[in-house]
Amino acid sequence: MKMILIAAGTAAQLAAYALILFVSIWTGIAFLLISYAAFTLVIIKLWKEAQEEKKEEHWNDYRDY
Repeated sequence: MKMILIAAGTAAQLAAYALILFVSIWTGIAFLLISYAAFTLVIIKLWKEAQEEKKEEHWNDYRDY
């Protein structure tokens, strides 16, 4: 899922720069916003995974035995 979002964000960003240069500035800006949203979703997913790993680490701590 993360790799798909990263690929979509990168493709949207490349398309946005091409659109800004050759077609329409507003369409390009829309694609830039889409790419930023995709990258933000990746960061949120990574943060949630880190939080889950931190919770699991606390429960799987066997150093007291």
